[in-house]
Amino acid sequence: GLETEAELSIQEKTIYVDSRIFSSSLEFRSRFSIAHEIGHYILHKDFYTNHMIFESIDEYINFYRTIDDRQYRFLERHANEFAGAFLVPKDRFWEELKKRLETPFESDADIQNQLIFVCEELKDVFNVSAQVLMRRIVNE
Repeated sequence: GLETEAELSIQEKTIYVDSRIFSSSLEFRSRFSIAHEIGHYILHKDFYTNHMIFESIDEYINFYRTIDDRQYRFLERHANEFAGAFLVPKDRFWEELKKRLETPFESDADIQNQLIFVCEELKDVFNVSAQVLMRRIVNE
């Protein structure tokens, strides 16, 4: 079946969230999923309004089975980038990152290891996963 952690309904102006991801162990994931759906609403509202009005769950599933893969990946990547920027504001992130990084680096491996360590430390500051923080570094 089609599995989703959160889903935006433009018609109802509602974000539906799978209750299983609201457990405390998955708080980072649920926050990111909700921010991702807000990103779709803000960035892709016209697309959703024009293409995603469904009368049944079967129409919804069929749409996702037939959407162009390239377009789908673009929409998802765009919403992911929005969620990362929304949850991890650029200025504050770089400020926190600079405070924790040690210099000079002896090698590329040293830089990478230190970034992984710092992102693990900062995930609790921003309430996101370390992976979201690493993506922010790569995307900046």
